[in-house]
Amino acid sequence: MFSINKADHRIENTYDAFVCYNQEDPEDKRFVDELIEEREGRRGLRLYVPGRDDFTGASEQINNAEQIERR
Repeated sequence: MFSINKADHRIENTYDAFVCYNQEDPEDKRFVDELIEEREGRRGLRLYVPGRDDFTGASEQINNAEQIERR
């Protein structure tokens, strides 16, 4: 598990897993959508999904690097 403290919003979230995928590939996107439905919806896990759970105003590379570094 890893935690993220979004200082600008004072929200702390805990994630069970970081999902790394090609956001521009439709097949990857479908797979991630199914993964979210299964893991979050049915099993109660919390996934960090780039593009969905990013820090507001930060670049994609900064968001991803910060999350991987905190693991």
